[in-house]
Amino acid sequence: TATLFFFFYLFIRRLQLYFFFSIEIMITGRPSPTTADHVLEDMQNRIKCIIDGGSCSIGLESTVIDVFRDPPLILRPGGVTLEQLQQYLPTIEVYQSDKHGDMIEKPATPGLKYRHYSPKAPVFLLKGSPHSMESYLEKLFKEQHNSKVGLVHTHLKTVHLPSTILSSNNWKVYNLGDEDNPAAVAHGLFVALRVLDKVGVDKIVIEAIEEKNEGLAVMNRIKKAATEIIYV
Repeated sequence: TATLFFFFYLFIRRLQLYFFFSIEIMITGRPSPTTADHVLEDMQNRIKCIIDGGSCSIGLESTVIDVFRDPPLILRPGGVTLEQLQQYLPTIEVYQSDKHGDMIEKPATPGLKYRHYSPKAPVFLLKGSPHSMESYLEKLFKEQHNSKVGLVHTHLKTVHLPSTILSSNNWKVYNLGDEDNPAAVAHGLFVALRVLDKVGVDKIVIEAIEEKNEGLAVMNRIKKAATEIIYV
């Protein structure tokens, strides 16, 4: 009985792998689906049935590792963090093109070759201290208060948004938690991008977080989606 269960489990896992792989092929470039509604929206009439097991618990794709290199490389950061992997692979590194060579022609994993995880609206990644981000957002609002801007707010404790932004009908603020809890930011990132796309914003500004733990994967996805990185 145990043997049959084991092979049945492997069979289901294979189906699951092929199912999500087919999604990846058909909608490459878009923010990944993390709920059944997202899958339905992306796949439209191309599938007949969805088995809804609830929203994804992590919110980001898997960690992809190349173990055939020395040292081993993380090609795509994901739910299993660098810090966790270092407990078992102390020499493991995160892939960097300037250090480990260019993989543009023959990318070893999805997302290395082209812009990826992008919503319809252009994404602008905002990097700087909490104070400088605060000042920049105030200035941007004064210049573009009539524009439809989506703001992914990841510094609830340290970046204090003015009431003009919070009460604006044109600016849409999506509170994604705080950078001291990168797992929560990771869990809601793709949801935030999809929600802001649905309300029809013209651009999306995302506050950068520290590239530690799940923050490394979060920043990897945002950089892939970003039209521009703004340093303040």
